[in-house]
Amino acid sequence: MSSQLHVLIVDDSDVFVEALVFAFEANKVRATGCSKPWEILSWSKRNEFDFDLILLDMQLGASPCGDELHAHKLLPHLMTYAPSSKVVVFSQHDVSVKDCLRCIALGALSVIPKSVKRIEELCLVAEVYQRIGDATEMQQELIELLWDDVTSSMKGREERLEMLVINLFNSMPTFEVIGHNVKTKAGEIDVLVENNNRHSWWEKLLSLHLVIECKHLKKPPQPDVFNQLKAVVETQGDYSKAGIVVSMSGFTGTFRNRQNDVRCIDGIHLLGLGREHLDRLVRLRFDKREAYLRSVLQQQ
Repeated sequence: MSSQLHVLIVDDSDVFVEALVFAFEANKVRATGCSKPWEILSWSKRNEFDFDLILLDMQLGASPCGDELHAHKLLPHLMTYAPSSKVVVFSQHDVSVKDCLRCIALGALSVIPKSVKRIEELCLVAEVYQRIGDATEMQQELIELLWDDVTSSMKGREERLEMLVINLFNSMPTFEVIGHNVKTKAGEIDVLVENNNRHSWWEKLLSLHLVIECKHLKKPPQPDVFNQLKAVVETQGDYSKAGIVVSMSGFTGTFRNRQNDVRCIDGIHLLGLGREHLDRLVRLRFDKREAYLRSVLQQQ
């Protein structure tokens, strides 16, 4: 864990706060405890909120005035005066779904169980705090999970492969998935991608849309898959001149020969992405993916 991280723990239990501060510091994380939650309502300067992460109990007891304090009463204050801090709420078993959703609506990034067997488990939030609420990190975690599913022996791998392709293309800024399982006169489009990339190679394809077929078969795609994709691309008219077969089982030499024939005769580019290409795309940073994808397709 990073020693630069500063955590604020807010709870009305002195014992709980002290124990959690001790646990964080034992893990080399700077921690500050607050067992009088109502005092936070008087904090209104940025330097009073010099925290990266705020752990806030859902039920905060009563203030000296007798008012019951709840996380959703403190969250507007925290979101106003500590907008750069990430807030995670602790919950007990008897907290309602409505309370959890209200906290999230007010800016809490997650709600985690407070009643764990070992208080040190709550220190895990410090390890992942930078990823909490980050759309790019969440998408990457989803992509890695889908890739694990695709490469396992579980059922529904072809559907998972489609989901993986959707998330991979949506992770590249110049592409946007605009449809999946789209019906056409020639058949179904597994994934339809809008291509807004201005690199000269993409522009030479003359293809505003990329038509993608996903196959998770034991054998490489046969000619019928190639012919089907070509027919589907043609249904898109001037919008699409490019199709991509994503195949976990690779491609035959015959497939490569047919790629050249189609380009010469029909002006359509049918391209292929194999297992090794997907593996590389999954592991690359999102801002490196398009360049790698282009390098693979350019060589075909």
